[in-house]
Parts: sequence; structure tokens; C-alpha cells
Amino acid sequence: MHRRTAFVCTVATLGALALSGCTADEPATTATVGLGRGGERAEVLGVVVVCSGSIDGLDLAASDSAPAAIGDTLRRITRWVSPSPVTQLGATDLSGRTIWPADREIEQFPPGVDFALGAYATDRSVLSRPVVFTAEQFDTLSVGEIIVGDVRDGTSKTLSVQEFLGVACRPR
Repeated sequence: MHRRTAFVCTVATLGALALSGCTADEPATTATVGLGRGGERAEVLGVVVVCSGSIDGLDLAASDSAPAAIGDTLRRITRWVSPSPVTQLGATDLSGRTIWPADREIEQFPPGVDFALGAYATDRSVLSRPVVFTAEQFDTLSVGEIIVGDVRDGTSKTLSVQEFLGVACRPR
């Protein structure tokens, strides 16, 4: 009986050690994502504030039949890849390395579809709530305004750049 108990304890200890090795060396990245308009042509801009860690870019997805499924029954439309990992906020005037202008082909979003813009990182986990918006909501934006939250659960709102920066890394 003692051998069986010792064996079970050894297996449990080894199992715990193996499972503890499954955690990432780096803590999860935390970031806040928003969608805005900026530039001379009022371009579509993905805006991110990285609170900890780093991200590699942003994914734009929709609940339609676009190519690659990314979870939450959404499908990726496009991926904005940053030239280097983003570890902080860029300039507050909607320019800098934390902004990825959308493909030129995205002149407007089709109505009646929920879109999600979220941060991603390759080989790292990201804790970031995507911004979920509609075309109608985006069409009301002025240059310098940013949509945050989720239109589906009523947490969506439009903020100025200064408001967005002020609340980006606050605990929810």
C-alpha cells in the first residue's frame, strides 16, 4: 500500500511539474484596441495601446464568409502586420507604429454585419477585448474619434483620442 501511495504521489508531483512547464515564459500580453478615422482621407485606422507585453498586429474579422476562421464565429478579412512588435503606445495624433491603415480596398464597411478588430501576437497569448462595431457606427465617426467596446453587448462607445488614451490600460 505504501508503494502505491508513493507511486501516486510521484506521478502527481511529476504531473504538476509537467503542467507548470506548460505556462509561457512571458506573461500574457494585455492591450486595448479601438477603431478610428485619421489622416487626410479619414482612413480606417486600427489603434492599440499595449499595456504589457507586445503584439504583432491586428486582425479585422466579420461574421460573413471571409476566408479564415479566427474564433467567436468570426472570419478574418485582413491582417495588419506591424513591421516590429509593438510594446507601447505611439504618438497621440494617430500616427506612429501602433497604427495600421486598412487596405486601400476597404473604403467602407458593408451594412448589417458585425465587424471585430482585435490584437494578435505570434507565439504569445494576448488578453485584449476586440472592438466590435457596425458599418453604421463607423460611418458616424469623425477624424480623431475612436470606437471601443462591443456593439453586441451594449458596451460600445465613441471616445476622443485623449479619452481613449486615458482609459486604455485601466482595470475593468
